[in-house]
Amino acid sequence: MSPSETRYVNPWIVTAAVMLATFMEILEPTVANVSVPHMARNLGATVEESTWVVTSYLVSNAVILPMCGRLANRIGRRNMLLACVTGFTFTSVLCGMASCSMAACCCPYSSRGCSASLRCNRA
Repeated sequence: MSPSETRYVNPWIVTAAVMLATFMEILEPTVANVSVPHMARNLGATVEESTWVVTSYLVSNAVILPMCGRLANRIGRRNMLLACVTGFTFTSVLCGMASCSMAACCCPYSSRGCSASLRCNRA
C-alpha cells in the first residue's frame, strides 16, 4: 500500500480492542491474588510459596516492558496485539491444564505475564 492510499479504520473498534486488552491486563493480577490461598491449599504449598506465582507474573511484566516499543515498531502494533492475545490465550490454556505441581503452575503463568505485558502496554 502506498503512502497516498490510506485505509479507513473505525476509531471505536481500535478503542474497544485496546480497552479490552487493558482491562484484561488490570484484571489478571487481581485474579491471581484472589486465587493464591486456593492454589496453596490445592497444591499442598504454603501461601508464601504460592505468592511466587503472582511474583513471577509481575516480574515477567517488568522484564518484558522495555522491549515492547521496539517490538511494536518492528512488527507493527496490530500484528503485535494479535500475536500477544494469541500467546496470552495459549498460556492461559497451559495454566488451566497445570495441576500437578507448583512449577507447572508458575511457569505458564509467568509466560502469560509476558504475553499480557506485550499485548497491553504498547497496543
